[in-house]
Amino acid sequence: MRKTAVGIVLVAILFSAFLLIRPIAAEELGYQNISVQQARKMIKHDSGNLVILDVRNQSEYNLGHLYEAILIPVYEIENRTISQNLPQPPANDSLMRSIYERVNSGFQLQAHVNDKIIVYCQAGSRSALACQILVAHGFTKVYNMIGGIIAWMQANYPIYTNYHHATVDFANHDKEILIDIEPWLLYQSSCTSCQSQTCSGSITPANTTETVLEKSENHTVLLITGEVNSTAFEYTVDKTLLWHYNYSRSGFNRTIEFVSTIITGEGNSTHLFSLSDYVQHEDYNLTVGTILYPLDSETYNRSLTTVEYVPSGEKGITTAERVDFNTSVTLSQLYASLSKVISKLGKTYERSEDTSLTVFAERYYTMADETKLLSILVKTQIPEYDENILNSTATIMDINWCDVCSIVCGVVILIGAAVCYFIVSAACTFYLAYMSDIYKYGCPFLCAIICSGQSNVPPFWMSSITFTGGYGSYAVDNPGNILGCSRDGNYAHLHACNYGDEAMIIGYMNADSQGHIYIYGYSGAGYYSDLYVYVSPDNSNWYYVNSLRITANSPYSIDVGTYSSNFRYIAICGYDSSCSVCLYLDAVSVIP
Repeated sequence: MRKTAVGIVLVAILFSAFLLIRPIAAEELGYQNISVQQARKMIKHDSGNLVILDVRNQSEYNLGHLYEAILIPVYEIENRTISQNLPQPPANDSLMRSIYERVNSGFQLQAHVNDKIIVYCQAGSRSALACQILVAHGFTKVYNMIGGIIAWMQANYPIYTNYHHATVDFANHDKEILIDIEPWLLYQSSCTSCQSQTCSGSITPANTTETVLEKSENHTVLLITGEVNSTAFEYTVDKTLLWHYNYSRSGFNRTIEFVSTIITGEGNSTHLFSLSDYVQHEDYNLTVGTILYPLDSETYNRSLTTVEYVPSGEKGITTAERVDFNTSVTLSQLYASLSKVISKLGKTYERSEDTSLTVFAERYYTMADETKLLSILVKTQIPEYDENILNSTATIMDINWCDVCSIVCGVVILIGAAVCYFIVSAACTFYLAYMSDIYKYGCPFLCAIICSGQSNVPPFWMSSITFTGGYGSYAVDNPGNILGCSRDGNYAHLHACNYGDEAMIIGYMNADSQGHIYIYGYSGAGYYSDLYVYVSPDNSNWYYVNSLRITANSPYSIDVGTYSSNFRYIAICGYDSSCSVCLYLDAVSVIP
């Protein structure tokens, strides 16, 4: 009898241990695991209020997401399951009212507590955690998409993305072109070097001056001096125009130049060739530019090409694509191949399920036509320079990075956290690895050297503070440190630590300003800070520019966006709508 009782106890203990170590099924936790195929079917066919919830970070979401997906990072899910009852701001605070109304008009997760919610992340781990949080807060129809967006793309299902990676191969000796295009997110998931690349905006030439030593119709020698991080530099830039082509008609002008550049300094000398094709149209500007680094008199070791389309008026969404060539090509073959890649990308945008992306189709077809023409001109007009290129990389963009020198600057300056690591890092890696120690100061210095001789328009900046304050529990410390466009390491501090709080700095610009707005700064460690930016011509009528979630804990150039009308005042606001704000801001600049 005692043996039997002991046996029963042992069985009970073993069974309990089994329950403790046995994996718990998702259904037992209150949500269901579904495949990407099941998720696709639900999205296409299920009626009712279906929510697609992306729980990755903002930068991941920007690179690509499921159509109509709502972004709520997993660390925000807990707060967003609670009904938002933000306190009403004072009636006379127009900026606060605008932010309050913008937040309240946004997506309210709690309103969908009984709706079907498909949750996904990159590969499935964060979405499982988010599902558990949702179920714990009473959400009744929660589905975890196994494998995340990576599995979704691997199943060839479409995503909303304006960033792609393309590879070019040739099938045989007849040079039959093979093109493969995939979302950058999918390429990144299998590219270990891409995931480890970072960008830095902390290296910028200062006090740069240029002196013309020689100048003729086709030849210029410049002396470039300045300093980087308090270290002086001096270089000579010897430019020779080797070929020029121009065509004009009403509302249209095309100028093409092939230039030899020799950069000498600090005991080193580097020889570059550059081909630049500038098209000015009444509806757009288009630039095709290539930097060529010669190996010998008959071969180029490496080339870097950028094709950039700049629409008139508001710039809107940015596109950026990287193209890698897996085989050598001549210069004319490079442009012919790029034309086919760009045309195929245009068809990708044309088939998009979102009308905000379909607009790029015609723009890409225009870029394709221009690169095709350039291929013909190179082959017929400068055949002596139509040599073989061993390694080629290209970027294709629809945005205005640098008005006067987009041939290089569009590739090498900091262009935003979302895409910098696959465009900027590729450019930096190329130049720093292949162009010797001349470029040890980094890509911004390279841009200054290559673009020397162009008229650089100085930025506008915040010259004085007209108001500091806020609403609720807030702090605005050292507001004067945000003045000017130089990064001196002294920061203004905005802090808003309770739900609905706001901290604000309003500044007066040094002149009537318009253009692309940048703020240099970061979020305090452990904080995810919401930044709102408004501008005004008269300190009375305020216009919304953008709102950003700042998560970086080291300083960088925060790309706020473009405002095309004149303004004289700018408001920098930190607002706690779900996370406390802790912003450190060093400088505000506006690039015309």
